Amino acid sequence: MTVTYDYTGKAVLVTGGTKGIGAAIARAFHEAGATVTICARTPP
Repeated sequence: MTVTYDYTGKAVLVTGGTKGIGAAIARAFHEAGATVTICARTPP
């Protein structure tokens, strides 16, 4: 079963999005069309 999401025109904030699971989540939102903003305690 394949589920697709369309976040075109949406904005998403991902905290802890520079490494690991957070980075994967940010990438998935970006691939789904969202404008993604990430933040973390340290630079990527």
